Amino acid sequence: MQHPRYGIFECQFTPNDCFPTSVLNVLTNSALDLKVTSIFGLKRKAINALCQYDANSGVVKEISFIADRIQKHLEHRFSGLPLKVRFNQDKVMTLDELKNICTDKDTSYPLVSLAPDYYDDDIVPYTVGGEERPGHTVVVLEIDKRNVILQDPRVCFRSKEPDLRKTILKIPQPRFVRYWDGFAFPYEALWLKRVTPHSLDNYEELYPEASIDIQKSQNGKEEE
Repeated sequence: MQHPRYGIFECQFTPNDCFPTSVLNVLTNSALDLKVTSIFGLKRKAINALCQYDANSGVVKEISFIADRIQKHLEHRFSGLPLKVRFNQDKVMTLDELKNICTDKDTSYPLVSLAPDYYDDDIVPYTVGGEERPGHTVVVLEIDKRNVILQDPRVCFRSKEPDLRKTILKIPQPRFVRYWDGFAFPYEALWLKRVTPHSLDNYEELYPEASIDIQKSQNGKEEE
């Protein structure tokens, strides 16, 4: 489904595949926005495998592990692809930093993971039952003066006639930060960056730990 302003998105197929669905949406829109059309059309099955998604437990691997697998896969399938997978883990990240990712013309939308309290928000048009509710992954599209605008892939889950417009939600900034900080791995985020050698050097100065994990992917190739 295509939104006239924000791009192409898919909805969840299962109750707990929000993470691979968000990865798929980030990659799809990267192909369009960053004009790297070679990655357009990556299949959901391949994304599920990269994220090691399991229908019973969802995605349990740390984001650094998944970022490394996605990077290897992209390098294996698309030689010379000018994209690097970026992630944030175990580091406080501000809304200004997240907004800079959203507005950078060389950067994809970021996906973020939110605490289960997110489901209790009166803006979220559905509920999730059960005593042990998992966290949730969404794609951040825009941050304005008051709100964080995101795409929630669960909104149209099981809908016979899904309406993409309904999956675009506005969450007040203080609430969003509370959900983002309250996740098991606070401030978790993943995005793609179109890079040159110079911009990669700059990134390593800003995020040395993340860059070390990404660089490991350059030492070997992974089979599809």
